[in-house]
Amino acid sequence: MTMGDFLGILSVTLLVFAAGAVHVVVHEVAHALAARMTGIGVPEVTMGAGKAWLRFRLFGTVVKVGGFNGGVTQLEPRSEAGLRCRLAAVTAAGPLSNLALALVSWLLLAGASAGSLAELVRWALVVLGVLITVVNLLPLTLQGGAVRSDGALLLSLARGGRRSARQALAAGRLSVAMRRHAAGELPGESGNRPGDEGPIDRSDPVILGVEGTRRIFTGELDQAVALLREAAPLPQDDHTRAMTLNNLAWALLLSRPDGWLLEADQTSAEALRLQPWEKTFDSTRGCVLVELGELVEGRDLLRQCDLDEAASRDRAFVLDHLLRAEARMGNLYGARAALLQLIADGADEHIVITSRALLRPMEVEHALSSLLGPDGRFVWPEHREGDEISWHVAEMRSALTAFVRESDGDPRGDQVRVALGGLNPAGPATS
Repeated sequence: MTMGDFLGILSVTLLVFAAGAVHVVVHEVAHALAARMTGIGVPEVTMGAGKAWLRFRLFGTVVKVGGFNGGVTQLEPRSEAGLRCRLAAVTAAGPLSNLALALVSWLLLAGASAGSLAELVRWALVVLGVLITVVNLLPLTLQGGAVRSDGALLLSLARGGRRSARQALAAGRLSVAMRRHAAGELPGESGNRPGDEGPIDRSDPVILGVEGTRRIFTGELDQAVALLREAAPLPQDDHTRAMTLNNLAWALLLSRPDGWLLEADQTSAEALRLQPWEKTFDSTRGCVLVELGELVEGRDLLRQCDLDEAASRDRAFVLDHLLRAEARMGNLYGARAALLQLIADGADEHIVITSRALLRPMEVEHALSSLLGPDGRFVWPEHREGDEISWHVAEMRSALTAFVRESDGDPRGDQVRVALGGLNPAGPATS
């Protein structure tokens, strides 16, 4: 293969990816515009998969951009009136926009000369547009129901009757509760109580699961556990069941009723078995394993969690479990890294104080065995203000200062006092 051949293949490949990116953008924008036109809220549009590398807000909608291999438009229906038809129109708008773009490209670039860049662009947009339209309109369901094409959604709306509209409405209310939770709003602040929307269809596992999950975010954990327990044994696809079981385990972790740990162990393990690729389940399973004393497996799951998108309270809960696992395993630096992340996130003062107290004995032992110099004083690692090591040094100084103040009768108290440079226990702690 010559260099010219290689550059030609590379150019065509990049052109195909660019055309695919254009179609993804057009597809998701069509969903969003159709939703807005039919009175359905659009809190978020995601273009691509994986970690977002670009995030911005446009007309009240959060737009996230990742890899160009698909997208999701999040919907928040606000009323049931005509909702099935409105959702069908919104769903169909995506693939039809790709077909329209293909048709426009075919007509506008019809005069492009053979072999020119314009002709290549024309064929890339047309072929991909037709292909994306056909694939999206097929009733495809992947990953146990976790990924569904627009065709599958349209079929569900056609078959589901009013139940499909009620499911969408319940999902919209859940989305609102999740956004309020992510914004740090405390339960009850909005005045929107879960019981205000009328009776729940208890024969529908989707609505039961969604409403139970919403109770987690509104702080009504007893009701959350009850609804999710009711939903779990009902017939449903693997994705819905896995989400229900994972959310039940999370509700049990937060509420801790009698006998909760065994049930949380069973439900979180089954959720991860049904959907092993669902990374959001790792945090639930990891916390449960730490509670069970399975520290290595629990810590490893928590270490690989991506907490960037997690609400601050949920992130603090996971980091607290990671810290406890690291501390019980004797990994001071791992535990302190979790503590520093809690502090940086502005975690609740009680969690920070409890974590510091848990690490204090480890700090003292580590300092006396590793940092004590020939003159009986601590030799601190070299660092620059503002870097990670300086955080660790500041935390260790603070922990040792607190230990001196509280070490009544502990023979190491005098040694630590000297090692710190004759620190006066009544003086201020170094922070």
